[in-house]
Amino acid sequence: MATQSFLTDFKFTTKSGAKIINAFENSKTSEHVIPQKVEVVRNSEKINNLMDAFLGARR
Repeated sequence: MATQSFLTDFKFTTKSGAKIINAFENSKTSEHVIPQKVEVVRNSEKINNLMDAFLGARR
């Protein structure tokens, strides 16, 4: 179903196909840096407390 939708919604010509390939080949991977201090939590009780504080009554 998704393949049929993809094929009918996007018509690729040789020119547009070449442009897409060129874009993939020339794209750079982005590096994401988190500038905050991170603490690894493995204690399940502490994890539950953090999730309760974050999600509140939704959990």
